[in-house]
Amino acid sequence: MSISRTVAVLAGVVVTLMLAGLIAGRTAPVPEKDRKVKTSFEALQKKLPTMVCDWFKNELDGWVEVKEVKTEIKLARFTAPSDAKITVSVSLKVPEIPFDFPHPHLSFYLHYYDGHWTTTRVDCPPKIAEAVVSLMLAIDRAGEK
Repeated sequence: MSISRTVAVLAGVVVTLMLAGLIAGRTAPVPEKDRKVKTSFEALQKKLPTMVCDWFKNELDGWVEVKEVKTEIKLARFTAPSDAKITVSVSLKVPEIPFDFPHPHLSFYLHYYDGHWTTTRVDCPPKIAEAVVSLMLAIDRAGEK
């Protein structure tokens, strides 16, 4: 009786694991909505360095001659199923200054809604906070193109 009871318990464990997909190594398919969110987030990550670079060149035009603007994504991650954060570092090369002028990081907080990413907030240096609003708008519109 105890052997049959042990076999029954083991069979129950095996069936439970099979149903959970652990033995077969299968996982549940990714829902279509989650796939769209991830795909559009990856597309935005590819566009963002160029957008930030162009924005800096246009924003600084007339103030100072910028020889080169370098941007790099330092962090890109989801903070919730439909929220994300992307941090971009910016480095400016100005002819009058013999070294790269490092600019603090810009951290964009994004929310995915109705098929588009929109910026909800940005962490940036106080001196450029007002100007960054136009960059936030450009990011919002990036998903529409």
